[in-house]
Amino acid sequence: LAGRLSLSLLLSRRASLSRCCSLSLWRQACGRLGALHRAAGDFTRAAEYLGKAYQLSRALGDAAAADQARLALGIALASAKREALLGAIKGDLGALLAWKNRRAPLAAT
Repeated sequence: LAGRLSLSLLLSRRASLSRCCSLSLWRQACGRLGALHRAAGDFTRAAEYLGKAYQLSRALGDAAAADQARLALGIALASAKREALLGAIKGDLGALLAWKNRRAPLAAT
């Protein structure tokens, strides 16, 4: 259910949701669903749920949970992009190296 509802809808219905369950439980459910999707290799779906868990953590003012959710979200997003990077490396390593060499070097500090 949480995957179908937008965060804004969840937050706008905070009073009615608190009768059936707390936003903290919604946050935990989104975090666990995200972890399950990440473990199954569905990183896009994992990022969707983990993003909701992060937003709910921030809305609840729970800094520790927000940090944990942000870390999990970053891992899912990086994992989702990893396949594209590996494809570029395997597909045309020469083109990737040429692009890398054209980049301006970092200034020495």
